[in-house]
Amino acid sequence: MISGGGKCNFTNKFVSPDHYLSKNPHFCKSALARLKPDDVLAAFKNAGIPFSEREDGKFFANSAENVRNHLLSRAKKAGALFRFKEDILNLEPLNAGFRISCKTQTVNAAKVLVSTGSPACPAAGGNSFGFKLAKKLSINVIAPEPALVPLRFPENPLVDFSGLAGISLDVKIKCSKKSCSAPLLFTHKGISGPAVLTVSLYHDGAAPLSIDFFPEGSLAAHLKTLKENKDKRKISSVLCDFFPQRLALRFAALLPDEKKSAPLAEIPDKLFFKLENTLKNFPFPFAGTEGFEKAEVAKGGIDTKEINSATMESERVPGLYFSGEVLDVTGEVGGYNLHWAWASGTAAAFGVLKSLR
Repeated sequence: MISGGGKCNFTNKFVSPDHYLSKNPHFCKSALARLKPDDVLAAFKNAGIPFSEREDGKFFANSAENVRNHLLSRAKKAGALFRFKEDILNLEPLNAGFRISCKTQTVNAAKVLVSTGSPACPAAGGNSFGFKLAKKLSINVIAPEPALVPLRFPENPLVDFSGLAGISLDVKIKCSKKSCSAPLLFTHKGISGPAVLTVSLYHDGAAPLSIDFFPEGSLAAHLKTLKENKDKRKISSVLCDFFPQRLALRFAALLPDEKKSAPLAEIPDKLFFKLENTLKNFPFPFAGTEGFEKAEVAKGGIDTKEINSATMESERVPGLYFSGEVLDVTGEVGGYNLHWAWASGTAAAFGVLKSLR
């Protein structure tokens, strides 16, 4: 619910399996086919929750609080009982159903649905409960890792990026498995923003990221044209036409010492092309991530090879269902993970209802 700066980025018009990562890439297809973005939009419209479409097909509610209140209200009307702040100590499969041992009571249930998320963002309640529970029941768990997470500066960067926190610009960033064109944001410790968060989901940590700081057109061609037009400014000033000032000065430092503050007329064209090549293929061997503390989600989770993709029921423990982020299905930035929560939860609900008939 806290996605989208508290406005709840609840789905995306471009939802498809291509926007999800899983060791079992076909697993999400059934649930996504059952619940499409238009179905979610219709549900929000019928509930009277105002929403709007933004860039890249993202849909935002006017308030996450309205979404939460609506979901709680519907659950209560359906007869749901809530036991907030009740620690679950053990889940024991019985011959028929389950015994759930809590700190203050014991509950018997015919079916159990685990939708407990992941260790990401512990300040909002993220934890490893679902993974620990699965392991106790001999259900395989793919080790969770921070995803959609800011990356730390390398120890010896090609450019000193310290002191640039708050600067944002459009880039194209890529790793061996994914490329993304979107804003990059400098932080006190590294880089973040939609481009970085998306690529962090796919990067395996083996090779440096490559960042294109000038994704549209040719920087060298622009500099050559200005030089031919007798522009008398220094290269450091000219770069401010294309980049935020503090960042432009760092990029100018890539030139030889005698050219860093030279006017365009004194810089040979070959240095323009060398600078362009560096900025369009900038290596970023990041020194790890900001961890689960800053991660929006975790990749990994309950191994979906042991889960029925149509019903979300465990094949190892009949009657036990999983949905949402606890499963090894992780979406990109942009409302994909909440849509997976709706879609997998819907599949689980129909699975439970069918089994009880």
